[in-house]
Amino acid sequence: MSLPKDPKDHPFLVPEISLHISRFVRVEDAIICAQVCKDWIDPFTTIVWSTVNFSVHKQFVNLDPATVKKHAHRILEIKDIAKVHELVVLHSSKFRRLQRLGISMQPTPRFQAYLLDFLLQNTANLTQMKLWADETAMWFNATFFPIQALCPSFGGQASLKLRLLTIHNVALTRDAFSFTLRMCPALETLEILHSVIFCTLCTEPYRHEGITHLRTSLPQLFAPDQDPSGELIRPSLLAHFPGLQTLKILGALQSPIPNIQTMKEDFAQHCPLLKNVRIKSETEIAGTLFKETFQSLTNISVFSLSEDIIVGILAHQDTLLTLDTSAQYPDYCEQDTVPQLPESSSVPIWKVLLIPQVCSRLKIINLPETEIDMDAIEKRPWLCTDLRILNIRIRGLDTKEKIIQALGLWTTIRKRSKNSDLQSSSSSGNFEVDIQANENSIESRVARHLLRFEKLYKVEYA
Repeated sequence: MSLPKDPKDHPFLVPEISLHISRFVRVEDAIICAQVCKDWIDPFTTIVWSTVNFSVHKQFVNLDPATVKKHAHRILEIKDIAKVHELVVLHSSKFRRLQRLGISMQPTPRFQAYLLDFLLQNTANLTQMKLWADETAMWFNATFFPIQALCPSFGGQASLKLRLLTIHNVALTRDAFSFTLRMCPALETLEILHSVIFCTLCTEPYRHEGITHLRTSLPQLFAPDQDPSGELIRPSLLAHFPGLQTLKILGALQSPIPNIQTMKEDFAQHCPLLKNVRIKSETEIAGTLFKETFQSLTNISVFSLSEDIIVGILAHQDTLLTLDTSAQYPDYCEQDTVPQLPESSSVPIWKVLLIPQVCSRLKIINLPETEIDMDAIEKRPWLCTDLRILNIRIRGLDTKEKIIQALGLWTTIRKRSKNSDLQSSSSSGNFEVDIQANENSIESRVARHLLRFEKLYKVEYA
């Protein structure tokens, strides 16, 4: 393919346009586009080299190190380094713009030597780093965290720019863990899982004020040295996170688990700002955690609702702003299909409805797997009058046409009310002007219910 030299004859030759187009093509297509004409080389080559993924781009290891060095300034992300020869092909280059890095660490001395050298040269501008090792690594043969890579070189910067650090299946001492946090003052999010942190602590645990998001498991927090005796280390890892606001609990919560009272005391003492808790897996003790361990939560996310979890949620009725059970449907908003309802639910609907009926400060209700009958909803008013986002299923509102009609009725009446600048009567439920009192279709009943919430602006899967 040949293109005319004058941009007037072909708009794709305009640099701003070709640059914009390059951002929306696949790597395979970008390689072809870079060969079309000289003017396209730079924008499309930049896309080709912006991300190096060794698990996808297998041919990268066959490149001449000189070629890698030539384009090193374009590379922003390197993913899934897992072999020595992958480090070798990167070894002669310095990636000054590298921002994101993912490495599967190997315990061999040769890999460790190349890894340390690579990290010492290329961590200056990193904002995200993920380090993980073989899941079978235990305390006696664990892959140790390359703590030396965080030490400033002679004349170099004294700290890193990391904002997100992920550590899986590695080992380090408690003092090394403190040092890691100290060398990453910009760190905001830490994910640590299945890692061994030996309990020896020679100094006070470093308290990182900037870490607000923590993704981990309870055993990782309270028994990180994997002591077979099950003895908890003191202080727990929570002592490092005084600014913690959001905790995402990963992995199954199974026995043995830390003592509930111990956890309650540690969270209260070390993490007074904690307000958001997300539990990613289905577990029997989640309700107990919400009821007895955490205090005054504003945002709760769980895998699914159970009677115990509902009781735990109601313990935060005076502060709760958001309830979310979409953890098992992480991409449902982007999908064309609605997630399948569970075959049966052991939780009575009236208990689920206690949440909006009691939690007066709720602003977001996101329950994509919960189907509720309008008869149950209309029995008792919801106290959460400041509701902004609602995602539930209504029994009988089961076709696209019905959903569109219900939402259309709701939006039309709201718009008419705002345009006429009249006082809203939604709090009393007096919508006879727009919806006849004897109109009992499912669409009208749903619209009537939605109109009770003046600040509601988003409804999904109603």
